[in-house]
Amino acid sequence: MLRNIDHLMTFPEFCAAPNLYEGLDGFHRMNSGSFTAVPSEATYQRMLAELDRPGVFWRRTDQTFLETFFSRWHGLPYIYNALQYLYLNLPQLWQWSSIHVIHYQYEKPWQQAHPKAKQLKPLIDLWWAVYEGRDISGQLDQLSRAQQLQPNGGIS
Repeated sequence: MLRNIDHLMTFPEFCAAPNLYEGLDGFHRMNSGSFTAVPSEATYQRMLAELDRPGVFWRRTDQTFLETFFSRWHGLPYIYNALQYLYLNLPQLWQWSSIHVIHYQYEKPWQQAHPKAKQLKPLIDLWWAVYEGRDISGQLDQLSRAQQLQPNGGIS
């Protein structure tokens, strides 16, 4: 969590960000890394009944189930669940000044040495700063300024 997201608590019953990490085709799929849900006992009971159906297989586990159950899910902007691979694969969408939530899918920042640690260093450094209780506002400002100084604002 890089920025306050309290305003999301006023959103409709179920909202999720898109599953963007390799290409723009992920906009039509949800990623359950961050979502909002209005508490409802009735919805919960309907979800349990749907989960208990014999022979049903949810290919991508929770994401597939939620995407099916909430077939008219409301889309959150991707900045509320910015997948770390978005930083690598679609850098033109990664704007430090706008990202609210980073989702560390696959390799985790606390892993000693994973194959993408060098490429993901700014994201890993942020995670450790939050974990250690440090104020990250200066770090975010520095990343935003550095991005603005790059040709095309950091957009490749």
